[in-house]
Amino acid sequence: MPDSVQKAPTEAARPPGGTQAVLRAIRLLKTVAQSPDPLSLNDLSKSLRLSKSTAHRILSALISEGMVQQDPVTRLFAAGQESLSLSANAIRHHDLRSLALPVLEKLTLLSGETATMEIPIGTEMLILAEVLSSRLVGAHVEIGTRWPMHATSSGKITLSMMNPEHLSICLEHPRKTFTNKTVVSKKRLLKDLERIRTDGFAVVEGELQTTFSAVSAAIRDEIGQAMATLSIGGPSDRLPRKTLNRLGIILVDEVLKLENPAQICSA
Repeated sequence: MPDSVQKAPTEAARPPGGTQAVLRAIRLLKTVAQSPDPLSLNDLSKSLRLSKSTAHRILSALISEGMVQQDPVTRLFAAGQESLSLSANAIRHHDLRSLALPVLEKLTLLSGETATMEIPIGTEMLILAEVLSSRLVGAHVEIGTRWPMHATSSGKITLSMMNPEHLSICLEHPRKTFTNKTVVSKKRLLKDLERIRTDGFAVVEGELQTTFSAVSAAIRDEIGQAMATLSIGGPSDRLPRKTLNRLGIILVDEVLKLENPAQICSA
């Protein structure tokens, strides 16, 4: 059983009648959501002192609501899309998001395209904040949406900043082909990441959707890995490579300011 799984607290007093099932579901959901690794039914039943049948019944209910997901191959449980979306909404008032929103507005005004802030979740990027383009035709995304790292500019800049061990683990996961431009080859992807490290920003053209292009730069944490990204994306015919490269340089400058908030005040 993973070290991160905590034993259920011993109850000093029984909860009011009718709430026991709710409390069990909440504790199970918290255990799954707080674990850095997927958990087995055995892990959960032992840590929460539940029978396997009870734990499975609660998990089935949570899965039906999208709060928990189960890997069809490993049969392990992890936080589901709805749980992650709720978490994203809860983080809306986080200091980093508050600092980033004016920057996203600035980027949208400057580029005329949609700007987003995303965070890594496993091998995907979760949209945490957005400022939509005012143009009739443009990228329209929703907070809480997740996209695979290998096919997105935000994901590729995140991958480029991972330590070798973490990157190796991420690249062991299967990579889906979305268009004929999607890079799924490990060798080619690693080559892309080398170039991204040199440039300081990532560009993707037609890999997620054939007519969509985007550029991203990462906000680094204290050890130099990506904790969030800023991206600009829109129709490929409005975002040729030359424009993406120009916007990439602007993004790098903006993320540096977010890494050092004092620069924002003096800008």
